[in-house]
Parts: sequence; structure tokens; C-alpha cells
Amino acid sequence: MRAPLAGLAFILTFVASLAAGFADDTAAGPMTVAQASQAVQDLGLDTKPSGDAKEIEVTWIKGKVPVPGSIALTVDAHGKVAAIDPLAPIPADRILFLSREILHDFAQRWNNRNLGPTHLDLENSGVLVLTATYPRTPAPYDATRMKRDIGAFRTTLDRVLDDLAQESKAHQSQGDKAYASDWELADPSKMPARAVGRLETQGGFICTATLVAEDIVLTAAHCVMDDKGRHVKPLLFNAGSDHGDAVATANVTAVHVDPDYDPVHQFDGKTIDNPAFGRDWALPTLDSPIGRQTGIIDVFAATKPDLNGIVDDAKSDVIQIGYGGQGGFRPKLRHSCGPADVLDARYYTTQCGLVKGDSGSPLLLHQGDKYRIIGINYAWVDLDYVNHVFLVVGSAAFAPTLKDLGSGKLQATPVEDWIKDPNVDSRAGAMGQRASDLR
Repeated sequence: MRAPLAGLAFILTFVASLAAGFADDTAAGPMTVAQASQAVQDLGLDTKPSGDAKEIEVTWIKGKVPVPGSIALTVDAHGKVAAIDPLAPIPADRILFLSREILHDFAQRWNNRNLGPTHLDLENSGVLVLTATYPRTPAPYDATRMKRDIGAFRTTLDRVLDDLAQESKAHQSQGDKAYASDWELADPSKMPARAVGRLETQGGFICTATLVAEDIVLTAAHCVMDDKGRHVKPLLFNAGSDHGDAVATANVTAVHVDPDYDPVHQFDGKTIDNPAFGRDWALPTLDSPIGRQTGIIDVFAATKPDLNGIVDDAKSDVIQIGYGGQGGFRPKLRHSCGPADVLDARYYTTQCGLVKGDSGSPLLLHQGDKYRIIGINYAWVDLDYVNHVFLVVGSAAFAPTLKDLGSGKLQATPVEDWIKDPNVDSRAGAMGQRASDLR
């Protein structure tokens, strides 16, 4: 009986070898999208399905600050992969303390030193992106070539991140020049900074607000509501505040927010094209018309074409003034803060990086000697494919309500009634700053 068993063992071994041979032939031949995804996984990279059938979503680097990205696939008429285009947006948490100018210079130096298929680009939104364009050849991709090119891209990404870490460390002393923005101290004795100030709320938190009428300021709704939808009592507005001194001070007596504002369900983590992003605004009323003393800043209800015109005009000048960073004691002015991706007149993204305390800070369009508000900053969101996308509520969202409040057609809710909202709960332990907002 031993001989037949030995023969069977030989046959099984032969069949296994034959199957392995077929598998090797398949791996060596042209690949489908599914086989390309498997080849990427074989390199130890996590992948997941994309909304685009010809794209692989991938996590290039895992860890505390993961680096997500994608691989776009060009497929031939036979459904085989003919070319690949990997992409890796660099998360903002890996480029701390690097201004837009520094990042631009870094990308130029990198591209001059590295003449291969990879390329670094600084997009209008301030996101640094590593891409690669591999030579197109008549032969479709096979697993060997796929693993070689993706492995090389991953190695290059490691080098970019190492160099960025050194660059970031070298500029760490510049602290608040984080998230691709330059800032300088604003002069609160002059417009427009004298009309911008600190809004203080119960619990010791601060936001930025702007006088848009003699006794009305503009800020973000999440400054007067927490992330559970509970109402927060706004206390005091200090116009032109600088190290504790202010041009003028007034108490908050009433509040109006968009009735559809819902902080609990605002962010879905998947897209920034969401009408809910145009509702995070508030118009607190003051007990004194201090705008007569400081001056006020007009609101420009910019349409989508208006905003796109600002994007297209290289000479457009949009600044931001806010109390983010360094304890929020001094007003900071940032340049190059115009719209980046205009999704709607009521919500869009900005080129300007922001920090905690900048919630409610105005985007100011400077034309001649006049400044007008075209939106307010209020949050960043982290999406599957990129971290820290900075969001703006466009002026078109709140300009009609401001007009109605100013004319008396609409009445704001008195503060004492505001804090009696049935959703109100103890604020103890609930006032921690959220990762997504800039309060």
C-alpha cells in the first residue's frame, strides 16, 4: 500500500506546483483593479474601496498621525491596469510651524533635488501633496512593476516626512505660524482691527467677534452652543483687545443663531460640500452701541461668482484678524486668506491656516481704503483623504438676518432666556475645546 500512497503524494505535489505556476503566471501578467489592490496590500499597506472604481484608497503610513492617500488607475480597453498615479496629501499635524512661504520654498528645493517621477506641490488650500507620474509604456502593469513603483513612492514619502520634521523643528520657535499661515500683530488702534475683538463666554472660553452694527457683533454659533447642542452664556465683548486693554467693552444681552444650526450632526467626516457648514454663525447683541466709538465693518453678501472672482484675481487682498494662539491676548493679522474651494456662497474653504481662538474671526476683503466681511472662520475638518481643511461661513448665509435684526424686523433672544433652553446641562467637564472647531 505504500507505493500508491507515494504516488498520490507525488500527484498532489505536482498539482500544487502546477497551481503555483499558474498563480505566478497570473501575478506576472497584466492586472485588473482588484489584483492591483491586492499587490498594494502585499506591501503591507491598508486599502479600502473608493467611490471611484478606478481608484484605490490607501493608508501610506499608520501611527498617531496617519498619512492617507490614493492611487488612481488608468485602465485599458481590456480592463487591465495601464498606468498608476499615487497621491499623498501631507497632514497638517506633520507640518507644524511651517508657513506657506516656507512650505513653498521647501517644495521647490525638494523638486530641484529630486528629478525622478515624484513631485511636491503646495495647493491653494495650503495642503502639501506628494504625487508621482510614472512613464507610460505599451505594456500593462504587472504585480512586479506595481510593487516596485508603489514601494519606491512609499520610500520617497518617508524621506519627505523626515525632511519636513527637521524643517518643522528648525522653525518651532515661531509657534503660532502653524498650518501654512503667516501672521503679524494687528494694530487695534486702527481699523479694521479696532472693530474686531474677544468674545468671552461662561466657562472662560474666548472666540473672535466683529462689530457689524453699532450694537451687534458677528461670531461663530459654536461659541454660544457646545457640541452637544447646549446653550452657552456669552458674557462680554472687548473690541480692539490687546493684552487686557480694549478700545471699547460691552456686555452681551441677546443672541441670535441660525435656527437650523445643529452642532451634534454637523460633521459627517466624509465631505465638505454640506449646506450645514453654512449655519455656524451667531449675531450677539450688546448693551451699548460701542460701534459708534470703534467703527463697524460692513458685510458683503458675496455670491458664488463674486467669490470665484476673488479666487481668480491675483491682486485680490483678503486678510483675517483673530485671537487664536498665545492665550488669545493679542490680535493677529494673516494675509493670503482668500477663498480656496468655493462650494457655495454660504460655505467654502480658505487658504488661511488657523488655530484655537480664531472661531468667528472675519475674512476681510480689502479694496482701496475699505474692508468688508466676506465670511467668518469657524472650523477645520479631517476627511478620509486629508487633514485640516479650513472652513468658512460665507456672508451670504447671515447677511439677510443681520439686516432684519438691524431694522427691528427680527428680535434676538435675551441671554437669560437663551440659557434657560431645555437642552442646557451642567457645563462642568463639557467645555473642552473640540478638535474640529477653533474656539
